[in-house]
Amino acid sequence: MRPPAGSGSTPFVDPVRVLANAKRMALDAGVIVDVDWKKESLPLGPPPAKKFSTEHAASLMAEAGLLVTTVAESGPYHYIITAVPGR
Repeated sequence: MRPPAGSGSTPFVDPVRVLANAKRMALDAGVIVDVDWKKESLPLGPPPAKKFSTEHAASLMAEAGLLVTTVAESGPYHYIITAVPGR
């Protein structure tokens, strides 16, 4: 859960609050998509200590009231998680 590309590398202070706001904006038919760096040592991107694992990212989404629908690899360096507003 990082700021949009090009806005710097500082993570959000309260990612659950950001995700809850995304849930509110998505309404009932929206889909939230998180594409992030894999939490491992890679030739690109931030160090592993600055990255979220897929499990941690998915748990933050669930804490924000989102229902995770997909967790998958997205190329050699990233993963993608999709979620919908929970009921």
